[in-house]
Amino acid sequence: MDYVRSFASQIVEDSRRLEVLCRVTEAGTSTNKPSVIPESTFDAISKALETEVQRKEWTARPRTYFILWQIRRIDAMEAFIGQGLNDTSLPYKGRSSLPAALNIGEANQFLQWQDRVVSDIIHLEQGKHVRINDGDTLFEVARKKLGVGSQGETVVDKVISKATGKVYARKRINRKRRWNHDKTHTESRPG
Repeated sequence: MDYVRSFASQIVEDSRRLEVLCRVTEAGTSTNKPSVIPESTFDAISKALETEVQRKEWTARPRTYFILWQIRRIDAMEAFIGQGLNDTSLPYKGRSSLPAALNIGEANQFLQWQDRVVSDIIHLEQGKHVRINDGDTLFEVARKKLGVGSQGETVVDKVISKATGKVYARKRINRKRRWNHDKTHTESRPG
C-alpha cells in the first residue's frame, strides 16, 4: 500500500515538474524579440515525459510537447507522431505543414512559438555543420571513441542524438590544450 501511495505521489510530482518546466518567464529579456528556451529545459522535459507518459514517441519530442502545452493542445501530440513529425521538423514553413488536428488559430500560435524552441540541434539534424558549446546536452552521454588527433587536441566519437536517435560522428577540439600548445610553441621560438 505504501508503494502505491509513493508511486501516486511520484506521478503528481512529475506532472507538476512538467508544468513548471513548460512555464515561460520573460524575466531578464530586455528586447522585444522573445528569448530562445535553453536546451537544458528540453532535456528536463524529455526526462519528465519519460517518467510520466512512458512513451518513447513523446520523450523524443520535448519541443513539440512544449509548444502544444503553451497552446493548450497536448492532445494533438498523437497527430504529430502519426504523421512522423518530430522536433527536427521544426521550424514548420506554414499551416499546411502542420497536422490538421490544429485549427487555423492554433496553427498560427504554434508557428509563433516555434522560434522560441529552435536550437543548433535542428540545424545539425538537417545535415549542416554547426559549432556547439555543450554537445553533451544534445547527445547521449555513452559514446565510443572513433579516433584521436595526432597531438591529442581533437577526438572523434560516436554519439546518438537525443532528438531523433540518429548516430553521428562528433569532432571535439580541446581548445585549452591547443591554445597552451600554440602558446608554448610561440614562446619557445628564438627572437
